[in-house]
Parts: sequence; C-alpha cells; structure tokens
Amino acid sequence: MNVAQNNYAEAQTIVDTLVSESEWMRNRRVAAIANSILNATELDEAVAALTDAAGAVVHRGGYLECAQHVEEAPLLSV
Repeated sequence: MNVAQNNYAEAQTIVDTLVSESEWMRNRRVAAIANSILNATELDEAVAALTDAAGAVVHRGGYLECAQHVEEAPLLSV
C-alpha cells in the first residue's frame, strides 16, 4: 500500500468509528438526555446566578481601581 492508500484507510477507520459511536448514542437517546440536562430550569437559574455574580465582581473591581486612582492622584491646590 502506498501513502495515499494508508491515509485513506486510516481516515475510513476514523469515520467508521464515528458512525458506530453516533448510532450507539442515538440508540440510547444520549442526545435527548443531554438536551434535557442542558434545558433544565435549574441550569438556567445557575447560569443566571453566575452571570450576576460575575457582573458584581467586575463592577467591584472597577470601583476599586477607580478608588485607587483617586487615592494616587496628586492634590490640586486652588
């Protein structure tokens, strides 16, 4: 076998494996189970809570940075 035939045979083996695995998952309704988990209300609520917490952290970080700049700024005499 030449290099092209070896590459084709290797690619075909990979494709055959993927087809077999996708059939196995389809037969066991893995996609439906995964979608049920991903569409769960609890997951939506957890993601919303994490998003809110992340926003609060970013806001606090910006506030602290601003406060630090104010403290470091030289006093202006009028």
